[in-house]
Amino acid sequence: RSQGEAVVIFFALPGRDLPLFSFLGRAFESGRVPLWNELAGFGSPVLAEGQLGVLYPPHRLLFGLFEAPTAFVISLVLHTVLAGSLTYCCARGLGQSRAASLMAGLIFCGQGFFMARTDFVWASTTACWLPLAVLATWRWMQDGGWVWPVTLAGVLGLQLLAGHFQVAFFTLVIVLVITAILGVRNVTTTPRQFWSSAGRGGLVLLAITSGIVLAAAQLAPTAELLMRADLRGRGTAYLQSHSLPPAHLFVNHLAPGTLAGYAAAEPLAWVPFRSSSRESLCYVGLLPWMLAIWALVACRQDRDVKLLGGLLILTLLFSMGRFVPGSTWLLGLPGFDWFPAPARWSVASGL
Repeated sequence: RSQGEAVVIFFALPGRDLPLFSFLGRAFESGRVPLWNELAGFGSPVLAEGQLGVLYPPHRLLFGLFEAPTAFVISLVLHTVLAGSLTYCCARGLGQSRAASLMAGLIFCGQGFFMARTDFVWASTTACWLPLAVLATWRWMQDGGWVWPVTLAGVLGLQLLAGHFQVAFFTLVIVLVITAILGVRNVTTTPRQFWSSAGRGGLVLLAITSGIVLAAAQLAPTAELLMRADLRGRGTAYLQSHSLPPAHLFVNHLAPGTLAGYAAAEPLAWVPFRSSSRESLCYVGLLPWMLAIWALVACRQDRDVKLLGGLLILTLLFSMGRFVPGSTWLLGLPGFDWFPAPARWSVASGL
């Protein structure tokens, strides 16, 4: 094998879904959309297995053109670069300098959420679109412009097609929070703009609905599969498993990876907390944390800083799950009663 092939295989082999993506690539080459995998035991659903992202356009392109290991690596690199680039655009769109925007992009695409999940295709393909959804919502509510609700609908549709509905749910919550706060803020500033602000908020809801419609071909079979085959139950213990322990948040920023990779540490560091080193790696770096705290203090009168700081605190509390007193009431809300591993909210905190 050539050195290039060896590098590709080295990075691709950790992907647990690599055999399924190989099957997916062969199906694309033959010109069909695979609905069923007849090679696994008595067969298993493929399209309804949402995490594969069968209908996600970049998957159709990459896995149709390249061998699965090569496509796997190209997808990882491209979506990681896209995550940083879209964060740069988001920061620029919110009025930041080029240097600040570049730092934001590097921090977001290099945070622990992405680094701990390089063997999961869904992590980069879904989370990379979060900054663009934030930018589209913010600019629409602040400035108008029909391109932004259309962009938001497209982003939500891509996230749902990409294969992991939990990150799309995170995006949806953040979009609704930004819409509500900016809508109220605009009304408070200029009461005559009440109907204009309400209309923009209504179009955000329309964009969300449009994104769901765009992804209906993926959502419908996945929903049917869950209704027929998901027998795990949705109890409190399951939904709050893999919450982010506050102590691990602190330790992982002082010495990232210290508590990971040691079998002897599992019974002490993770088992009592019902968490894992992968889910709890929320590292973004000490310098970004210090800059964020400095900005929150120095610019505390700035309304945009208050909003972003509020989102940071909110997503951190969500990521801590059961370690936050009274968090069980969230499980009664739609969406929060669907997904375990609250620690994954760290991807939004990182932004």
